[in-house]
Amino acid sequence: MAAVEADAWCGGYGARFADHGLFAVTRRGDDEFLGILFLGSFSNGAVQLGYRFRHVAWGFGYATEAARAGVQHGFTALTLPRIVAFTRQDNHASAGVLRKIGMEDRGVWIIFGYHARVFAKVQP
Repeated sequence: MAAVEADAWCGGYGARFADHGLFAVTRRGDDEFLGILFLGSFSNGAVQLGYRFRHVAWGFGYATEAARAGVQHGFTALTLPRIVAFTRQDNHASAGVLRKIGMEDRGVWIIFGYHARVFAKVQP
């Protein structure tokens, strides 16, 4: 599935934010579509890592693998100095993914009108 088709699956979520890349995430072996990952800029210049996965893909490590690859791509291919990510305060699974890939928890902020846990990672 192409990234554009994948983005349509989630209502254009990624295309609105993905000026540094929108990627369809598929399973090795059978290429089943699992979700999307994107890197996109905020108006202040910060670049966000974002992802969204189908429920059938939860709990298998796909988000962690994809997020790790997204950060590596941001730092190596795009030479970004820093990448941020955020998740709803009560989304412990997504916060766990971000911790596993070495992102630093920067606390809870109000983003887009809701309480979000914010993470950041600086290029090594």
